[in-house]
Amino acid sequence: MQIKIDDLAKTVMAELKDYSREMAGALKAESKEIAKACVQELKATSPYDNGDYSKGWTSTTSYESDREICITVHNKDHYQHTHLLEDGHANVDGGRTPGKPHIGPAADNAAAKLEKAAEVIAG
Repeated sequence: MQIKIDDLAKTVMAELKDYSREMAGALKAESKEIAKACVQELKATSPYDNGDYSKGWTSTTSYESDREICITVHNKDHYQHTHLLEDGHANVDGGRTPGKPHIGPAADNAAAKLEKAAEVIAG
């Protein structure tokens, strides 16, 4: 492929845009898989009383463009219990129920997987 010197800058920029679009697409796909894995981890590690809390975990894509994606992992049914179970809470009798960390570790695992995926995709 021959490029005129006057067109070199335009050609390089076009190639960089294509590369950036490909990398963004691959990272977006990986992000979706990591979000699914995070949901599965939360379902497996959540405190289990009758199972309703752990069954409520899901992921939602709130924004997606050709270069960006925003995925939220949340408990759709029992969102009001997440901080109480994660951090513990005071009881009516003056005692305290200890927390059962499950959200923090799952978020840390997802972040580590996403970082590793970005390194692999970038080459």
